Formats: sequence, structure tokens, C-alpha cells
Amino acid sequence: MSDELLSLPTSSPPSSPTTTTTTITQPITSTLSSNDKLKLNRIFQSYKPICDELITIISNTDEKKFEKQDNKQIITNLEYLIQSLIDITEEQQNENWSLTYIFDYLMIPISLIINSVDGNNNNNNNNNNNGGLSLQNHKVLFCIRKESIQLKSFTLLSKLLESIKITQFKKFINILTIIINYLNHLQQNQPNDEFLKILLLNIRLLFKSTQDSFFNDKQIYPKHPFLIGDQFVPFGYTISTLLNLITRQQQQQQQQQPSSMATNNKNVANTTTTTTTTTITTLSREIKKELIITLDFIIDPFSKKNLEYCNILFQIFPGTISSLFKVISGDFKLGSVLKVQCLDLFSKIISNTLSDNVKDFILSTTNSTNDKGQIISMFKESESNLYNMFCLIYPTSNSYSGLRVQHSIYSKDNGSTLLTSKISLEKYQNREALVRSAFTILSNCSNLKSLSPILSEVLVFFNGDHYPQIQDQTKQYFIQLKEKRKFDVDSILQDNFSHLFQSLSMLIGNNGDNDGDTTVRLGGGNTQIDEEKKIIIFKLVLSYLNILGNDISSFFSTRIDMVASTLISLSEMQSPPPTAPIESTSSKNLQQSLEDSLKIISDNPFEKNQKRSIKSFSNLSLPFINFYSRDSENYLIKVIELIGKLCDIREWIDVLISNSLLSSSPKRKEILFCLIHLLIGNNSNNENRNGNNNIGSVMDFSTVQYILEEVMSPNLLNLVVSKDQHLMYSNKTNNNNNNDNTLLSISNRDNDNQLEIYFDNTVTISLVLESIGVLTKIVGNFQTKKYRQIFLSKIIYQLLEKFGLSSLERSNSGRNNNNGLIIKQCKKTLNEIQISFDYESIQDIIYKNSDYLLDTIESHMKYLDSFPDTPSIFEGILNITGLGFLPFLSDTIRMILNSLDLAIENSKNIQIFISILSNIVKVLYNNSKYQLQYQQILLKLNEIKEKRKLQKEQQEQQQQQQQQQQQQQQQENNINNKKEEKEKEVKEEEEKEKQSIQDIKEFFLSHHSKKDDKIEQLNQLDIKNNSLRKQQEQLIDLLKIETTPQQLGIPNFIETTEIQRQMAQEIIKKSIHFISSKNKIIKMITIDIVQMGLVIVATGTRKYGGVEEEDQKEIINEDDHEQQQQQQQKLYQPNKTNSDKSIEKVALFPLIHLVWDSLVKRVTESDRIVAKKSLEVIQTISNLSLEFISQRFWDQLWPIINRILIDEQSNQQQQQKQPNNKILNNENTSSKSKKPLIIEIDSSIKTIEEGIDIKMKKDRLKYTPSFKVQFVCLQTLKTILLGSAGNRIKQNQIMDIAKTTIYYLNRNQPEQFQNFTMDIWKDVLLKNDPDSLWLLLFNLSNQFNNEIYQRDDNNNDNNNNNNNNNNNNSQLIQPIPNNFQYSSKDILDFKSNALILFNLIN
Repeated sequence: MSDELLSLPTSSPPSSPTTTTTTITQPITSTLSSNDKLKLNRIFQSYKPICDELITIISNTDEKKFEKQDNKQIITNLEYLIQSLIDITEEQQNENWSLTYIFDYLMIPISLIINSVDGNNNNNNNNNNNGGLSLQNHKVLFCIRKESIQLKSFTLLSKLLESIKITQFKKFINILTIIINYLNHLQQNQPNDEFLKILLLNIRLLFKSTQDSFFNDKQIYPKHPFLIGDQFVPFGYTISTLLNLITRQQQQQQQQQPSSMATNNKNVANTTTTTTTTTITTLSREIKKELIITLDFIIDPFSKKNLEYCNILFQIFPGTISSLFKVISGDFKLGSVLKVQCLDLFSKIISNTLSDNVKDFILSTTNSTNDKGQIISMFKESESNLYNMFCLIYPTSNSYSGLRVQHSIYSKDNGSTLLTSKISLEKYQNREALVRSAFTILSNCSNLKSLSPILSEVLVFFNGDHYPQIQDQTKQYFIQLKEKRKFDVDSILQDNFSHLFQSLSMLIGNNGDNDGDTTVRLGGGNTQIDEEKKIIIFKLVLSYLNILGNDISSFFSTRIDMVASTLISLSEMQSPPPTAPIESTSSKNLQQSLEDSLKIISDNPFEKNQKRSIKSFSNLSLPFINFYSRDSENYLIKVIELIGKLCDIREWIDVLISNSLLSSSPKRKEILFCLIHLLIGNNSNNENRNGNNNIGSVMDFSTVQYILEEVMSPNLLNLVVSKDQHLMYSNKTNNNNNNDNTLLSISNRDNDNQLEIYFDNTVTISLVLESIGVLTKIVGNFQTKKYRQIFLSKIIYQLLEKFGLSSLERSNSGRNNNNGLIIKQCKKTLNEIQISFDYESIQDIIYKNSDYLLDTIESHMKYLDSFPDTPSIFEGILNITGLGFLPFLSDTIRMILNSLDLAIENSKNIQIFISILSNIVKVLYNNSKYQLQYQQILLKLNEIKEKRKLQKEQQEQQQQQQQQQQQQQQQENNINNKKEEKEKEVKEEEEKEKQSIQDIKEFFLSHHSKKDDKIEQLNQLDIKNNSLRKQQEQLIDLLKIETTPQQLGIPNFIETTEIQRQMAQEIIKKSIHFISSKNKIIKMITIDIVQMGLVIVATGTRKYGGVEEEDQKEIINEDDHEQQQQQQQKLYQPNKTNSDKSIEKVALFPLIHLVWDSLVKRVTESDRIVAKKSLEVIQTISNLSLEFISQRFWDQLWPIINRILIDEQSNQQQQQKQPNNKILNNENTSSKSKKPLIIEIDSSIKTIEEGIDIKMKKDRLKYTPSFKVQFVCLQTLKTILLGSAGNRIKQNQIMDIAKTTIYYLNRNQPEQFQNFTMDIWKDVLLKNDPDSLWLLLFNLSNQFNNEIYQRDDNNNDNNNNNNNNNNNNSQLIQPIPNNFQYSSKDILDFKSNALILFNLIN
């Protein structure tokens, strides 16, 4: 076809205008009236002069005529003439009929100008090559080929075509040929956008001018000209030209390779050779849009009458569809309008060409069986080609072969056009176009059955779009498709969903290489894209479920094993590596039964025999391995809940729980996760049940009980989640183990495995607790209220026990650990119980179920070997209720205390009893510590107020004394003044007669001026005194600090009663005997009890226990004591008992005396952790007892601390001298104390690497046991010395402390040690005896080289002495240490700290 189109003749215009005028007059005289003829002549005369002049210039043959004119003048003249024709045409818009008659005349200059440009035969020299113009007119020929002249000419043509109607097919072909040839000429050069736009406009206007005659006027054209003979060729050539321009970029890539196609036409061969060597630039997007608009415009009339013009549509179908496909699949711009236009045209052509009506029409008009077979095969072939295009254009899941590309030629582009292509789904216009296109083809082409799954999935996907307009549009499309009933939409959707669900494991799971999973976990661009793909697939599944609704329930019922396997595979979580093979045959059988029932172990594609480590799942609530974003997790949850809403929950219970033992399943986390959200979906279905015929079944209470028994299996609830809990379980049977396991380091590999097991168990328990919360909500919806109490009696104890155990582990760890997940889930479940069962608060749950809790506690206390977690229930209850539940536990406490009296050392229950008492004391301690803090602040404030009162009284006394002195001075001054005045008066009287009146006036004025000066001085003194009084009053006002706990930033507390203090005292007395236990856990818990109990007792007023203290008042805030009592009564309203008045008050110091010796002995133990903990308790005692332990410290504790510090210093010295940690000989160990206290440290750093190494050593030192022991020893020493023992310190004690702590003034010691030592020296040692330490600090600070301490000796008699003696005698003080051993190198290391202390002395 292209060869024929290229050889179309070009019409030549008449050579003379006279022949044209004669041809015009023929139709005028025969068809027009006289008035119309006059109008036509008038219009013609307006055009004629300009056209004649234009034709004259163009058709000139005299070469010398334009020799004197330059090209610019000729071009300007031509532009003016053409523009004049354009202006006249615009003026004659209301007379369009007249332009039809003179159109041929006006086309003469236009054709001469346009045909002068011939891009096909530039090498030929005949006249036709220049459009009929003479070569002698080369100057004019050069000018009319200018782009501006050509553009003006096509603009004039567009104005004419806009106003006329063409009825002659030959005229249409001539004009079309001119435009298309020119368009082909531009294609070979760099196209101008403006030029291309006007050419495309001319094409549209040309086709528009022929629509009435070619399509509607059956008298002139009973049959469209394109249907007659080979007259379709120009139309086909036009389509092909436009498509070549659209796919210009793809052609440019192909032209880089040599052409292998043989051609029969020499002109075509020459053209091919030329284009392969020409650089073709890509068209702009605006031009491509214009091309698509032009194509749509010229094809649209044939599409609207597709039955009549189906042959034309079939002929242009292959090339048009393939070109549009290239544009759609190759356009990657976000929100591309071009892509939307191509997609609309793409779907329009397909829906009109291959529609059901067209197929039926062709088959009905065809009688031959062979022809019908050819037609059917043609449709099938077209369907096959379109199928591959659809798989690449439309977003699909590629879940099965019905949605996947079949031919290999398309497979290479498959990866970029999947359902998850972000580019094709980003903008609203693209989404709307895809939905519109899918519906258009589906509604018209039901015969293309292989395309229905693809297009149906497109509609399903956008049914869940986040744009509400697209959602509504898609729903309307589904309604219309179901109403037309051309094909079974529901069956197609169900088939698509079935394949999609079966392939979810492949689409969602990470099934790459062995290391691919790790790479994805680490993040990156690919990870983000993969996660977006998974989210889109989840959205698609949700859309299917929402559209199909209850119709899909049969699929889940018949294939529930496959569905369960898929859901568990999707929700697969991180699992710890196996530690050892399971030897129990029964457990193997149980696991095998689960594998057989669910088919998830052997058929699981994600099961890999590779080591997995704990990774960071910061954005996930659970450690899923198939995805890492919270959005993916939420969509998975929505899918499972929606399945639970549509299915019978009893079937799921049979599959997930009944066929196997949940506690021993390797996929227990995944099963629990799926079961939880299936129950949530089923429960939401029951809540929304308002007479609707839903498939989801209503669970009865027996089903809830069955699920509860499975999920609350002891093998699940009692999983170990921490190392302490593991030790507790292991010590249950081996309680006499004296090994220091907590200090033994394990390998990194074992530690990692253990942590993974703990984390896995934590996740499992949290899922169990979450399932209890879901069941709680289900039971809350039951109409029968008695079920609530039955259900609550089965869960409340275990729930509070887990809450207490997690709280205890979390507080002991001192940081947020895995137990935070359990605590969070416990709180969530308790809140669900409160809401669903109509309790006022969580505390109300415990109080109203206290009978059951106490009975269970009592029964468990009898069998502590079977219930080692019993102490956790006390922690859980008391953490929620606080002090309010303690009266209920009085009998339990009394029973435990009596049992401790009878317990033997190796009893297995001691640890449990001590743990329970510790939990009870901790509740009292958490309240009393705030009360004690408040009392200490009040005590300090009272001291400050007393000091201020004394200062105020002293100031008042001073002021009174000053006033008295001032009054005395004033009286004396007054007496003297009176005497002077009398004497002056006598003298004045004697000299009155002698003095003149003027002298009297001067005397009078001077007298009064002096008096005024005195008055001003007195006033100034009063002003000064008043200002001082105001400043004092302001200071007093500033010291009036608000002393309520809230204003001091102290949490609210309840005043500790004497009964509570007595309880703490009794617990301390009963448990202190176990502080020497061989079981380290019991020992540490006992020390904690002692520390917390002393704080509780310290809140009372009785200290020494004497009779004289009975009447001592408590420390209260005298200013607002009544207000505080009222506020506390409103907040807490504690239950007061009359027995409090008769109870003897507990004394603090006798209790300290009781525990002191035991604590001191614990400090001497070799176990550093016990020693450290004991010293911390002694620090608490020092803060509580002030000077009570002063003498005890010097007699008992100081020698121990001194020995510990010296031993640690010696060990550190030996480690530095022996870096390889070799075993010391007995001789070396026996001579530890003889080594110098301060070693010679070479602190010089030669290289940067050495400095970095030293810094790393200092950083690592903080985590060593030696550092921790020295730290707590120095901290204890500072606390006691600054508190009480430092007030009455002796000189020998000062020297002992100085000798021991001077080691830590070295700048190479840790900064914390230096700070502690500096505080001790500044605040204690130097304040009490600076003289004894002056010489030492003088030498350490290198002051003997200071000029201040040099002897100023100018005596010349010493000149004959030796120089050495001279230097030595010139120093006042010799650098000889006194009782302190150090070397000269140490001075540099001690100088900085010693200099600070030395300056404090001076």
C-alpha cells in the first residue's frame, strides 16, 4: 500500500487565470440568483487583484525582473499578499457559500507555493519538480520556499477549508495529497511544531468538509468513495503517515540497524537509504497529542457506523493498534495526557472493530462456510495478539496464565508493566482512562473471552481505589455489565480470585536467592518498590473479597486447607534456629499431624535451612519476614478479617486448632495471628448482623471455651521470656546450685540463640494475650451475663500473673526489653475486659473478683513447686491496685512469715516466699519513697525558715540598737544645740544694738539653712533604712516556697501508716536470716527487701526507740498542713483504723542495728555483685540515719572498703604490667600490699593509634566488674563522709583516706573516680586538716619549682659553694614525699587535680 501511495500524482494548477474565470462562470449562471451572482462577483473581485499579483510574481519567467530587489523585499511582499487573502477570508465568514465557488481559483497560488517544495525528486531537472514554476525564476522560487511563506499559505488553506464544503472526491484527494506530501517532506527534516500543528489542522478540516457529502448525502455518494475500488489508498496512506509520525522515536532506534527488506520501487529504495543516514529528532508531546486528535477525528465517523464501514476499520486496525500500543507502553511520564488519549483511541478502535455486533453482522452476511471459518480465525488471531498487548498495558497480578504474556517477544517488557507499575497508576487521569477503557472493551467485545479476565481484574483493582469518583464509576460499570448479561462476570471474577489467592505466596513471599532476603531486609530502592507491589496485591485481594462477598464463601469452604496454608505462609514470622533435635516421639507425632492437616511445612516455599538472626522490625508490630512496612501488615490483617467475616468460623477452628496441638506447633505464632483476626472478622460480622443473610456463623460459649483452653495451654503461657525466669525454673529442681551463673559469660552464638528464643516466646505470649482480648469482646456480646463470670474466672489470674511477671522483669532489667510487648498486651486486654464487661475501672475488676483471686493464690501457695510464678500475681495485682489490696493479703503475708520461721535452708519454697514478700514491700516502697522525699524537702525548708527567723531577729535587734544609738546621738546633739543656741542668743542680745538689720537677716537665713541640711540628712537615712527593709522583705517573700507535693514536682502519695511500717519491720526481721543464703537469687532479693523496708520505716518519727520519743511530732509543713490534709483526704480517702493509736511506733535505728552486721559481711564476699548491692543499701542507711553509723563506719566498714580499693588497685597494676593476663605466682599474690599505691604510668602518646587505643581501653573499663566495685566504694565513701562521718573525723583517719584515694587523683583514672575523690578531698579532708595534706599537695602540684617558694639569697659569701649545694639550698621546701610513694613521672599525671586542691588551701 505504501508503494502505491508514494506514487500518487500531484495535481498541477492551470497555467493562466483566464481559464479559471471561464470555469467559474459556468456554475454561476446556472445555479445562482441574480443577487447571489452580484455578491459572488463582488467577493471574487476582492480576491482577484491580490491573487493575480501573487500569481504574477510566482509564475514570472523573466529572470531580470527581480534582479534589483533583494530576497527580503520579495518575502515581505509575498507575506503581505497572502495575509491580505487571509484577512478577506475572515471577513467573508458569513458568506461561506461564495467561497465554495471561488475555492478552485484561490487554490492556484496556494498550490504554486506549496508544490514548489518537493522533497522526493530533488535531483531531477524537469519543471514538475518545482510545482510547475520556471527555473529561471530562481530568486522568487528561493523566496517562496521559505518557511514563513509556506506557513502563511497553509494558514490560508485552513481558513478556506474551514468555510467550504467539498463534494468532489478528486478535489479532496488533490488537497489531501498536497498536505500529506508536505508532511512527508517535513518528516525528513527537523519539524517545526507550529508547522506540524497547522498541517494537522488542515487534515482535520479537510475531512470535516467532506463528511456531509461522503457520509450523509446518498444522492451524490450512495456508497462512500473509500469503499469503491482502490480509492481507499489515500485514506490508508494518510493513516500510515500519521502513525509514522507518532512512532517517530521507535523508528529512529530501528533505523540505526541496516535495512534488510527488499524493495521493488527505486524511489522507495532511495528514500530508505536517505532516511537511514538522516538524524531524526523526536517529536514533542504536544505534536503527538495533535496527531492522536487528528487520528481520532478522521477515524471517528467510521467507528460510529462500524457495521457499514467494518472493512475500512479492519484494514486500518493492525497498524493503528500496534502503533498506539507502542506509544502507550513506551510513555513513562507521570499523569500523561498523551497516554490517556492513546488509550481512549485504542479502546475505541477495538470496541468498534471487534465488537459482538460486527462479528454477528459479518457472519450473518456471509453464506460460505469457508468464509465464516476465515472470519472466526481472523477474530481469534486478533484476540491472541491483543491478549499479549493487554497483559502489558493493563495492570494485572500475573497470578496465572490467563493474566500472563504468552509470547516471548513481549516477555522482555513484562517486568515494567505489571500491576505494581507505579508510573501507570500514579495520577487520577491514568486510573480513570484504564477503568473507562476496560469497561468499553468488556461491554462491546464479549466474544474476546481471553481478554475478559484481564479487563475484569482491572475493574476489580480500581474498585478499591482511594479516589471515591473512581470507586463509584467502577461500581456502576459492574452493575451495567451484570445487567447486559453478555457473559458471566461473577464466574470470571471467582476464577481470577482463585488463581490469585493460590499464587499469593509467590507474589508476596521473598522467594529470591539465598541472600536475597537479607538484602531486602536492609532496605534500599528495590525494597521500597517490592513493598509497594505487595501492598497493591493486598489491595487487589481486598477488592475481590468486597465485590464477590458471600459468593466466595463456597471457595473458602471447599479449599479451606489451601487457604489456611496460604494465610499462614503470608504471616510467617521470624523463628529462632533449632538448638537440638527433639527426642520425644510424641511431640514429633503432634507436629507431623499439624503438617498433614495444614500442609504448610512440607509445601511451604519460604522454609529455608539457613541461619536467621534477629533483625530490626521498627515499623512492624510483629516480626514478619515477607514484608517490613506497617501498611503491608495492616492490609494482611484486613484480608484475614474479611475472610473471617465471609466464612464459617467453626471450619477454621477445626483446621487451625482441632487437628493438631497448638502448643507444640512450629507455626504457633502464625496460627494464633490468623485465628485472632479471623475471630475479629467474625465478631464484626455478628455485631453488624441486622437481618442480613450472612454466611458467617455466630459462635456459642462452648466454642469460646474450646478456643480458650487451647490458647491458654500451660505450654504456651509458661514460655520463658528472660534469663532470670529461666534461672528460676532451673533452680526449681536444683536449688542448691552455688555457681555464679550470672557472672559467667557465654559465647556470642549461644547468646544470640538464647535471645532469639526469648523474643520468639515473647511474641507467642503476646499473641495468646491478644486472643484472650478478642474472645473477651465476643463474650461481651453474649446476651447471657453468667458467661462473663465463667470466662473471667478462667483468664483473670493468668492475665494478672503475666502482667506482674513482665513488670518485674522489666524493672529488674532497667531498660525496655521484650516484656514491654507483653505488658502492653496485658493492659490492652484488661481494658477490653473493663469495656466489654461493664466495669468501672481495671481496679474494679480486681476488687470484684478478689475472692476468686485469693482462693487461687491460696491453692497455689500449697503447691509452689508446680506454680513457681506465684510471686508474679502479687506484682500484677499490687501494681494495679497499689496499697488498696494489701488488707486482702494480710492472711497470706502472715502465713508466709510463719512459713519462713519453719523453713530450712535448702527448702525449695524459700525463693518464692521471699519473692512474694519483695513484691509486697515494693508496693509500700513505691509510695513511701515519695513521702520520705517530701519529708526531707520539708525538713530542709524548715531549717531554712529557722535560719531566716534567726537572721530576721538579729536584723531587728541590730536595727533597734541602731535606732537607740541614733536617738542618743540626736538627744546629745539636741542638748548641745540648745546650749549653743542659748549662748548665741545671749551674745545676740548683747550685740543687737551693735548689729544692723542686714546682719540679723543673714544670721537668720544661715541658721535655717543649716537646720534644713540636718533634716535632709535625717530623711535620707530614713529612706535608706526603708529600702533595706523592703529588700529584706522581698528576700523573705522569695524564700516562701510552695510546699505541696504537686508544686514540688513529687507524685501523689498516701501517708504511710504505722501498721504498714510495722509490716515492713516484721518482713525485714523474718527475711534477714536468708541474706547469707547460698542461693544468690534469695540473697539479692533479701537485700532489696532490707533497702526498701528501711525507707518505709524511715517515714515514721521514731528513731532511737526510747520512751522519750513517743511524744515526738512528725515533720510537717506548718504553713499549709491543714490544706495538705484536706487535699490528700479528697484524693485518697484512706481507711483509718482505731487500732493505729494503740500500735507502738516502729523505730528506725534499732532496725539498722539489726541489719548492719549482715550487710557488712555481704560487702566482704568475693561476689562483686552482692558486695555492690550491699554498699548501695549502706548508702541508703547513711542518708536515713545521719550520724548513727558514724562510729560503725570507722570500726567495721572502712577497713573493708579500704581493703577492697587497695586490692582492686593492685589487681589493676598487675594487669597493666602483665597485659597477657598470665597466672600470678604465690609469691606475687602474697606481696600485693607491698606494691606501691601509685604505679609509674607512661602516659606519653607517641602516635595517634596509641591515643585511640588508650581511649578505647578507658571506655571498655566502664563495663568491667572492677570498675563497678570501685565506683560503688567511692560513692559510698563520699556519701558517708559528706553525710555524718566526716564531721568528727580524726587526723589518722584523714591520712588513711588520703593514702587510699590519692590513687584516683591520677588523670589517667576514669573521670567518675576523679570526681568522687576531688569531692572527698575538698569537702572533708581539706576542711578538717589542710595542714597535714599541704606538703603532699605541694609536691604533687610541682610547686617546688615555683618562684614564690624560692629563697631570695643575695649574700656574696656563698659564691664559693658548690653549684649543686647552691641549687638545693635555694629551695625552701625539698620535694621529698612523706609516707606516700610515687615517682617523678607521676607528678605530671597528678599535677592538674593536685593544683586545684592546693589552691583551695591557699
